[in-house]
Amino acid sequence: MSFYNRSEAGRLLADRLISYKRDASIVMAVPRGGVVVASEVAQALDIEMDIVLAKKIGAPYNEDYAIGALSESGYETIDSEAIKDLKVEASYMKRMRLLVSRELETRQSRLRRGCSRVSTRGRTVIVVDDGVATGLTLKAAALTLRSDCPQEMVLAVPVAAADSLMLLRPFFDAIVCLEPSEMFFSVGQFYDLFEPVSDETVTTLLKRGVWS
Repeated sequence: MSFYNRSEAGRLLADRLISYKRDASIVMAVPRGGVVVASEVAQALDIEMDIVLAKKIGAPYNEDYAIGALSESGYETIDSEAIKDLKVEASYMKRMRLLVSRELETRQSRLRRGCSRVSTRGRTVIVVDDGVATGLTLKAAALTLRSDCPQEMVLAVPVAAADSLMLLRPFFDAIVCLEPSEMFFSVGQFYDLFEPVSDETVTTLLKRGVWS
C-alpha cells in the first residue's frame, strides 16, 4: 500500500479512527510531517489538534538513522544496541543531547508562539505521525504525553516498520497502522509525494486545529 501524499494518508487514516470521534478526544501531532496527516484526522473527526515535540538523535555519519530521541519535556529514549554496534562515544551523545535540546526549544518557540500545550489529562489522545521508522521519537513523545495522565492513548500512523510497532506497543493502549511493513527502508518509500513540510505550514494547520 502506498499513498499519494500525507493528506491522502490522513484521510484514509481518519476512516479507521471514526470510533474515536468523541468530545474528549484530541489529536496530538508529531511535527513536522505528522501535522499534515493529523490535520486531516482532526478535521474528519471534528476534534481538537495540538502538537507534541520530539526529535531524533542521529547516528554519527548518518543523521537520518536514529539512535535516540528527546522530547520537549526532557524524556529520552536510547537504542543501546545501536550505540554499542556503532561504537558511539559518550562525548558524541552528550554533544547531540545538548544540540537536540536546543533545537527543540527553538522549535517550540517558533511553532507554539507562546502558547502552552493543550492539557490531555483524562482525555483520549490520538498520537499521529506520517510514519514510524525506529519508533524512538514516538516513544519519547509517548512518555511526555503519559506524564499528563490521559485516559487513553492511541497511536495512529499510515505506515510503520513492523518491529518498531512491537517496540511501541507497551506505550499505547491501541495502535492503528494502515501499512505495517516487514520490508521497511524509510517512511518516504510509501509516499509518491514526500515533500518537506515548512514551519509555516505547521503553524497554519495548528491555527486551524486549535489556536484559532
